Amino acid sequence: MAESEASVGPRYQEWPAAGSLANLMDDNKICRRRLLSKEDGYQLTRWPSSNTIGIGSVAAMALNAEPLLVIAKWWCAWQPSAVYIPIDLLKREVLV
Repeated sequence: MAESEASVGPRYQEWPAAGSLANLMDDNKICRRRLLSKEDGYQLTRWPSSNTIGIGSVAAMALNAEPLLVIAKWWCAWQPSAVYIPIDLLKREVLV
């Protein structure tokens, strides 16, 4: 495998359209409310405590089930096998 292929992750016939994940998040009531609500701190993710921010756990996963389901539906439509989501693809979604 060439170095350039390794740096972009697994090979795909076609990537999801730019902004498609953002659109799915926007269409989801829970995700949209979290991002637009001052009460929710304008944050998509939640954590069990301020000491566990950024630390993956079952408790954190439970608090973020809806955004994780949206991401899973988006990714699994494009990649039927168990493969990580390349960071460049996620960055592209953030920058849309």
